Amino acid sequence: MILYTVGCSFTYAQQRGWPNILADKINFTLENKGHPGAGNTYIGNALLLDSAFARKKPDLVVIMWSGLTRKDLSVDHKDQHIMSALDGYGYIRWTGHNTSYLLSGGGQIGSWHWHPATKEIFDPLYKFSNEKTMAQDTLVQIINTQHYLKQNNITYLMSSYVNYWGNNKKVVDLDYGIGQFADLKYLVDKIDFSRWVFANENKDCIHELAKMNNDLEEDNFHPGFNTHERWADLILKKLNEDNYITTEKK
Repeated sequence: MILYTVGCSFTYAQQRGWPNILADKINFTLENKGHPGAGNTYIGNALLLDSAFARKKPDLVVIMWSGLTRKDLSVDHKDQHIMSALDGYGYIRWTGHNTSYLLSGGGQIGSWHWHPATKEIFDPLYKFSNEKTMAQDTLVQIINTQHYLKQNNITYLMSSYVNYWGNNKKVVDLDYGIGQFADLKYLVDKIDFSRWVFANENKDCIHELAKMNNDLEEDNFHPGFNTHERWADLILKKLNEDNYITTEKK
């Protein structure tokens, strides 16, 4: 049985994160495609582009969507000229047979600022974006991924790494409330939130859960180990309550 997870550093989380904990609890083999700095273009498209995913459908997919301002650009990693120009930049994730995603590494003030090639690439992308268009991009990725998983009869759950579903002008880090854009409500309404995991009815997520339990790491942003354990338990509870899979260990 295969558990396939996708997300940013909140999902990557090395060996101590909720994907590893969940896989152990349900006795599944984990394929974790999380990557630090990943944006929602990478997260949504990773499923379609992963050749292993195409050969064998996983038994469960759990996606944790990332920051609204993060941008990802596909590059041909067999193109030596391109890859040479990107040498030394750490936020590149192999996705597809011969392509990778170049990640902005945190969003508008991400790591791309400190590399000459990535600054040249991302500067114009951010220059002609604003908060509404970036929120729209994330919503479209969520809806397209939801459609793909349902169309292929793949059991899945989703969440976002922070609660950006309200009307707040600023949430945490670089994120903000999608709800402040009334003209995007029709997209939000297309999301099947019955397949989502939240910490409470307010749509709080793993970051807010860590904050509530005083379990944030030193950067005051990433959740600590205890919260990863709690989040895995919330996913397990959702799986059991909605009868998505049999989670008892053999």
